[in-house]
Amino acid sequence: MGVGDSLTLRYWQRIAERYLTALCHIHESAKTIEVEFPSPADLGTWVLTAPPMRGGEYLSSGVLQEIWRGLDDWIHQSIAEAGGISEFLQLRAAKWHQVGRVCFHLAENKNDESRTICVSGNLCDWFWSKRATETPSVA
Repeated sequence: MGVGDSLTLRYWQRIAERYLTALCHIHESAKTIEVEFPSPADLGTWVLTAPPMRGGEYLSSGVLQEIWRGLDDWIHQSIAEAGGISEFLQLRAAKWHQVGRVCFHLAENKNDESRTICVSGNLCDWFWSKRATETPSVA
């Protein structure tokens, strides 16, 4: 894969990331899954910032809108087949499955009578490819 190919791949990955970010903001119990279409300004920026690629001369806001619509249709169908957003993300985009989730842990603290329960929380933010950070709180 050449440098031009990797720039093209990264370009399309950024667009998919934009979609997945919006998808992860939808609560699992939502009755409808509505990912907002990019604004005309965003589409115009994407056209202007596209790297040189095969077929790039045909890239336009309208083409990007159709690609977004096709991605949206495919994801809606895949979510229905998987049984929900969380299941879809686990199956098709495993790294996105934990984005924005917070997990709290309770533990007994035998060393301090005044603070018998210890609470810690992990913010699962692998989106930035970092380990979860643990923030102990004082109970």
